[in-house]
Amino acid sequence: MAGEHIRAMKEAIDSLRRAERDAVQKLAAENNPNTRAEFREIHDTLKTMRTALKAETSLIARLLKLIGLFQG
Repeated sequence: MAGEHIRAMKEAIDSLRRAERDAVQKLAAENNPNTRAEFREIHDTLKTMRTALKAETSLIARLLKLIGLFQG
């Protein structure tokens, strides 16, 4: 169960990185003042999502350590 959750988190982070890379490539091709504002908005959203994923991953790691202590 915990392994599935960790795998899902890893897939979410990988998907987030792909989305960011794709957005950067698209906006770089259209480089103008309007897309710079759009890029900044996308970047800020992705940064917020990345922070939330990192916090969730940290919580999972702590829970797994705690479970390991009780099982060991």
